[in-house]
Parts: sequence; C-alpha cells; structure tokens
Amino acid sequence: MNDSQTQPQLLAIKEAASRLGLSTATVRGLVQGGSLRCVRIRERGHYRISETALAEFIAQRESATAASCRCGRKGGCSR
Repeated sequence: MNDSQTQPQLLAIKEAASRLGLSTATVRGLVQGGSLRCVRIRERGHYRISETALAEFIAQRESATAASCRCGRKGGCSR
C-alpha cells in the first residue's frame, strides 16, 4: 500500500475554493468560523482541508438546502 492510499489528500484554501466554486476569502471565513473543518500546518501557518472534510461540508449544505426548500421537491430545490 502506498502513501496516497493511507493518508487523505489535503487541499490548500485555494484548491478547496476552486472545488466549491467560492472565493478563497469565503473559504477562509468558513474555516475560521468553524463551518469547514481543517488542519493548521503551523501555529501561524497555512490551513489544509481534507477531502473528507470537504465532502462532509458539501453533504451538510445539501441537506440544509433540502430541508429549507418549500417547493416540495425531494432532494433539494433547483431554484
């Protein structure tokens, strides 16, 4: 088994922002606000976001959107 199979992929803020379609400032705010889990590399260093944390964040947002949708569609609203 190689290292890529044993350790999760860690993404920089810029990479996570690109995957989410958000600005880096928005992703940094989500991290600092506790909405998006991350790893801090050094005390005053860079943030890294795991693939798992990113998937959990997306799933939370999808379920929150589906729960708040009032159009009656299952699986969320496309509006």
